Amino acid sequence: MDTFGAPSPSKVLRWATLFVFEANIAFLYVYDRVREVAAISDVANRYPTTFAPADFVYLVYWVIGAAFLLFYVAALWPRRRHTGTFDPFVVPIALASTLTSAWVVAFRNDAIDLALALTGAGVIVGEVMFARARHARWLRVPFALYFGWMTFALLLGTAQWLNAHNWLTTVELVTGMSLALIAIAGLAGVAIALIYREFVYPAVMAWGTGGIYVGQRLSDTTVATAGLYVSIGLLITACFAAVAVAVETCRTRSAALTPPNVDRQLPAEEARLELAGVGHGIRWPRFRAQPRPVIDAKHRRYLVDLDAATTGMGSG
Repeated sequence: MDTFGAPSPSKVLRWATLFVFEANIAFLYVYDRVREVAAISDVANRYPTTFAPADFVYLVYWVIGAAFLLFYVAALWPRRRHTGTFDPFVVPIALASTLTSAWVVAFRNDAIDLALALTGAGVIVGEVMFARARHARWLRVPFALYFGWMTFALLLGTAQWLNAHNWLTTVELVTGMSLALIAIAGLAGVAIALIYREFVYPAVMAWGTGGIYVGQRLSDTTVATAGLYVSIGLLITACFAAVAVAVETCRTRSAALTPPNVDRQLPAEEARLELAGVGHGIRWPRFRAQPRPVIDAKHRRYLVDLDAATTGMGSG
């Protein structure tokens, strides 16, 4: 709150965008019960393709919604009300939820072109949120979820759009298109994982391609096999990225616990073993010779006088 007790603009914005987010969820709940327009599944069945996952894959919408809700819980927590870390994301989240509602309306009314454009806009919003959170490891989890799924949803929408415009005229074209889209999903997951050390995004892509294997294993074994192989590869990539994140986190904590500019006492041995950093994470042992003790001016003068006195006594 400000000096006069009014809520801060940041807090007002967070509550307002949370209201927009919840309003869109309520709209989707109500609109799903409108029977005057076709259901999503009915429209999807009009433009069937082999790049179509099993129904369980769409549970990711619940996961994304829960992740965004937890984000708002953290953003509105009393101890974090003055933290500006959350402010760059609240408006894009409200926009993303609004795009979802608009997509449902467009798709159920068979506006495939508009639905694909809205999905593309969702990819852009997801990429913006992910890029803003790229330096905050755990904060970017919900945005990696959304960005990954919107990328996969764009591939799904592309397959339906091609079928709706009668560009998939043969079985070979359908299979080739599905294989190309699966390859794009795999390349996107690997690229994001390698560039950003991100494990959530490739895991989402693995979830989608694995769903294609389950959904197509009885109808198109070629596409199903490709989906299975790409899904396994993406899961391996996600595991490597997760390990890299864990190692990076441990090193960051170790560096934070090490007091800076502290003189370390050297042991009395003639040589001591140290660890030298080589490259990114490889540490090799090396030996460093014991440095000679340094005598200050006062003690040096004392030794000179002592040597002179001893020499004089010996000559006398």
